[in-house]
Amino acid sequence: EKDIQDTFKLMENSILMVYDAKDAVVQLKKNIGYACYPKDTQDLGQLISLASLAMKRAEENDHNVIVQYEPEMSKKLDDNIKTAFKLRNAIHEANIDIYFQKIIHIESNQVKYLEALARWRDPELGYISPELFFKVALESNLIDYLEEYLVRQAIQKYASLKKIPEYQGAKLALNLAPSTFLRSDFINYIENQLQEFGLDNHEICIEVSENTFVHNFETCNYFINSYKQRGFEIAIDDFGREYSSLSILENIHYDIIKIDRSFINNMSSINNQAIIQMIIEIAKYSNKEIIAEGVERQIESEQLKQRNCYLQQGYLHHKPEKLI
Repeated sequence: EKDIQDTFKLMENSILMVYDAKDAVVQLKKNIGYACYPKDTQDLGQLISLASLAMKRAEENDHNVIVQYEPEMSKKLDDNIKTAFKLRNAIHEANIDIYFQKIIHIESNQVKYLEALARWRDPELGYISPELFFKVALESNLIDYLEEYLVRQAIQKYASLKKIPEYQGAKLALNLAPSTFLRSDFINYIENQLQEFGLDNHEICIEVSENTFVHNFETCNYFINSYKQRGFEIAIDDFGREYSSLSILENIHYDIIKIDRSFINNMSSINNQAIIQMIIEIAKYSNKEIIAEGVERQIESEQLKQRNCYLQQGYLHHKPEKLI
C-alpha cells in the first residue's frame, strides 16, 4: 500500500512538471491511467490492458488527470466491440436506413432541401442513436465503410425522389463526418455515385459541422474550396453549438448557415434572440442563405419569419421519415 501511495505521489508531481527548452518553458499533456494488482486482476498482461483503458479515459479529459481503472470501463469496451461487430454486419447487409427530413421555405411551402439522416435499429440492441454508432465507427475504423454506404444509399434514394413533383426542386443535404470530409478522395467517390444515378453536383449540399474546423482551418478551407469549385453547395451545420467563431464566416467560401437548434429552442432568451438576429444580418449582408434547425413550435417559426428567416427545418414542419 505504501509503494502504491509513493508511486501515486510521483505521478502527481510529474503530471504538473514543466520543462526548460532553450528559451521556452514547456508543459506536456500527460495521460496517466493505472490499475492495481491484485484488486483489479492477478494477471500481468490483463493488468497492463486495464491500465491502458484508464489511460484512454484520461485522454478524453482536457486537463492533466490521473485516472484509476473502474470495471465499467471494461463493460463499455465490451459493449463497443459488440456494437462495432453488429454495425459492420448492418452495413454489409444494408440494414441501416436512410430517413429524410424536409427543409421548407415557409412562405411558398416548397421543399428546398432534403437532409439525409441515418437510422439503425438492431434486432437485439434496439434503436441505436446516430451519435453512438458514429462514435463506435470512428473508434473501430469503420467510419469510411459506414460513410460510403450512407452516401451511396442517400444518393440512390434521392434520385428516385427527384421523380416526384414535390421534390423536383429540392437539393440533397449530406452531413459528412470531419474525417470523411477531409478525405482527399471522397469528393471523387460522391461524384461517381452521382454520375451512376444521373445526378449533378449542383443538386448536392455538403454540410460541414463546426467541429471540422478544429482539425486545421487551412486544410478545411482547402477542401471547402475544392467542393465549391466542382459545383457543390456548402452549409455550415449547427452554427453556434461548439466552436463558433465569426472568423469562420469571414474566411471561408460557404453558401448556407444552419443556426443550431439550441438557440431556436430557447428563443425566449433575449441573448439568444440577439445572436440569431446577428447571424441573420451577417448572412443577409454576405448574400448567404439561413436555415433554422430544430423548429418545433409555431411561435418559434413565427418569430424567425419576423426576422426574415424563411428556410426552416424541424418537427413542426416535418419529422424524419423514409419517404421511399
